[in-house]
Amino acid sequence: MVTIYIQRLSLTYFRNYQEQEVDLARGINVLHGVNAQGKTNFLEACYLIGTTRAFRTRFDRELIGWGAAKEPLPYARVIANTQQASGATELEVVIQANSTRPNLQTNHDHENVLSPPGIYKDFSFQRSYRINKTRRRTADMIGELRIVLFAPQDVELAKGSPTQRRRYIDLSISQINKRYLQTLQEYNRIITQRNSLLRRIRDQQANVAQLGFWNKELVELGSSVLFTRLEMLSELNAIIKSTHANLINEAKTIFVDYEPTLEIQDKKVAALEESFQRALEVNQSREIAAGQTLIGPHRDDIRFLLDGIDIGIYGSRGENRTVAVALKLAEAEYMRTISGEAPVLLLDDVLSELDLNRQAHLLRAISEYDQAILTTTDLNQIPSDVIQGTSSYQVTNGVIPD
Repeated sequence: MVTIYIQRLSLTYFRNYQEQEVDLARGINVLHGVNAQGKTNFLEACYLIGTTRAFRTRFDRELIGWGAAKEPLPYARVIANTQQASGATELEVVIQANSTRPNLQTNHDHENVLSPPGIYKDFSFQRSYRINKTRRRTADMIGELRIVLFAPQDVELAKGSPTQRRRYIDLSISQINKRYLQTLQEYNRIITQRNSLLRRIRDQQANVAQLGFWNKELVELGSSVLFTRLEMLSELNAIIKSTHANLINEAKTIFVDYEPTLEIQDKKVAALEESFQRALEVNQSREIAAGQTLIGPHRDDIRFLLDGIDIGIYGSRGENRTVAVALKLAEAEYMRTISGEAPVLLLDDVLSELDLNRQAHLLRAISEYDQAILTTTDLNQIPSDVIQGTSSYQVTNGVIPD
C-alpha cells in the first residue's frame, strides 16, 4: 500500500490565517483550541486542495481573509507539500481578485477605506491551480490528494436534498476515477444543451427531430455514469455493513439504495442504454412540456436504509449520525481498496457527537490510515493511550505556533 500524506500546509490570507506554515506528521494530527479560532478553516484548506471545493461556502470571496484587503488584488493561497506514490508533490490553489472595484466608503477624515461588512462583495475572483508549480486544470487537481471528510453536517446527508447525495457520491468516485469525472462533466454539458433544445421545441423554435443526436449522446454518457455509480455502491455496501456493525455493536443491517429515474433490470452498460432510450421515448412529450431533461442520473437519488427503513424519513438524529460515520469509514476503505492508496482523513469536531464506545472505535479505525487530521475543543475527549501517539497543535486566532 502506497503511503500518502500532507507533509506541510502553507496558508496565506486563507480565512482567518494570515501567514501560516504547519509541518504535519503521519498518523493522527489533532488541532485543538476553543471555538472560532480556525481549526475548521485549516481542515477546509486541506479539503480545498484535494477536491477544489470548500465545504462551508460556495463563494470564493468568503475564503479570502481580511488581511488581504491591503493587497492591490486581494487573494488567498493554499499550498500542500505532499508525499505521493510518485514522490514529493506540491499542490497549490490561488484565489485572486480579477477586478479592482473594491467596496469603498468615506470615513470621518474623508479618506476612502474598505467597508468591513461587504469587504469583498464588489470583487470578482478567479482560481488557478498548480501541480509542482505547473499550471493545471481543475479536473487535474481532483484525486491528486484523496480526501474523506467527516463533518457535523454529515448527519443531514440522508435527510438533505438529492442533489447533495448525488454530489457526495460523484466526488467520491471522481477522486479515484478520472474517466468518470470527465464523463460526468461531458454529461452535464449535454444536459444543458439538450434542455435548451427542449425549450426551443416547446416554443416552436426548433424541430423535435433534432433531439435524436442529443438523445444518443445523453444515453451513452448517462449509462456510463449510471453503471459506475451502481458499481461503486455495490462495493460500498459490501464494506459499510461491517463499519456500521462495529460502531453500533448491534444486529442492524445498513444498505445504501440507489433510486434511478429509469427502470433497471440488467446492470450491464448495453442494457442500461436500452432502458435509457426507452425511457426518453416514453417521456419525450413530458420533457418538451417541462423544457428540461427529466430522465437520467442527474435526477437519480440515494437512500440509506436501516433494517429496510429509510433513515432520511424515519431515522433519529443519533441513527443518522452513526450511519454517516459508518459511511465515511466505508468510503475511505473503498478508496483504499480500489486505488491502492489511502485517503487523508479530515474529522471536524466529530468526537463530540459520539458516545465513548463510538469514539473509541472511530479512533481505532482512523489510526489504521496514513494520516488523519482531527479537531477538538477538548483534548480530554481523546483517550490517553491514543493521544500519546498523536501530534497536537493548538490553534489560537488563526495562529498555530511552531
